[in-house]
Amino acid sequence: MSGPDLVSVPSVTRVRRRRGWSRKRVIVAVFVIVVVLAATVFGLTEGRALWHQYQDRPTADSHPAEQGQLNNLQPVANPADNRNGRGTAPEPSSIPATALLQVPYTVQAPGNNWKEFENACEEDAIFMYHLYLDGDKRTDVPVPEATDAIRALEKWQVVNWGAEKDLTMDRTGQLAKAYYGYNYRVFPATKESIEQELAAGRPVIIPVMTHSLENHNYGAQTVYHEVLIKGYTDAGVVTNDGGIWQGKNWFYSWKIVFQAIDAQTPKLNQGRLALVLTK
Repeated sequence: MSGPDLVSVPSVTRVRRRRGWSRKRVIVAVFVIVVVLAATVFGLTEGRALWHQYQDRPTADSHPAEQGQLNNLQPVANPADNRNGRGTAPEPSSIPATALLQVPYTVQAPGNNWKEFENACEEDAIFMYHLYLDGDKRTDVPVPEATDAIRALEKWQVVNWGAEKDLTMDRTGQLAKAYYGYNYRVFPATKESIEQELAAGRPVIIPVMTHSLENHNYGAQTVYHEVLIKGYTDAGVVTNDGGIWQGKNWFYSWKIVFQAIDAQTPKLNQGRLALVLTK
């Protein structure tokens, strides 16, 4: 073998060593990959859960009322239990500082059937109001009963009005009158007027846009919605909000109430209005 050939052999060997991976570098690379994969898994599971927990956190303006808070509110008698000769309850002589009416609750999509009942907030509010006016003392409505009642209200609209659409306060009152035979009254929504109706034992239905309620249990898209108010304090109202399954005894501040009412005005062309039903 000649001289030049003997020189070329170690040269090739050195090149191969530089291009190859040492055992140490392989171990480091594997470690980095494992860390990246672990971080990704955390981000998709625990990290996401923590983010949703942060997003869904209650605030002073929007949160579920605790039982202790509800116990401090003044109970208001149901007019169905104390009617005078005209079939109505007497008006209160004064407006109490707090009030709470016992109105049975059901989410607007009983059994979590949102595909069928995605737009059933008006029917749900009317149905809960109907149970209250009948003197129903239950806290929650069984799923089969609520399903049948809300479905029947939806079907009535399709048969008699041609479709089930978003309803203004006046149209919601018309539905309650046509289906149940109730009288209805639409009035300007103010803190004082809402308190007056509740103090007299009349729940109040208000029109809102969901995102303006600042309740993170709602979905990504803001939609028109109706909420039944059943109590109040100086700080805000207690509701049966059928738009979420957690909506029983949900508290909204007065700021949130009027913010949400104002937000729906461009959609249905109605201002600060509210609705009550009577027999």
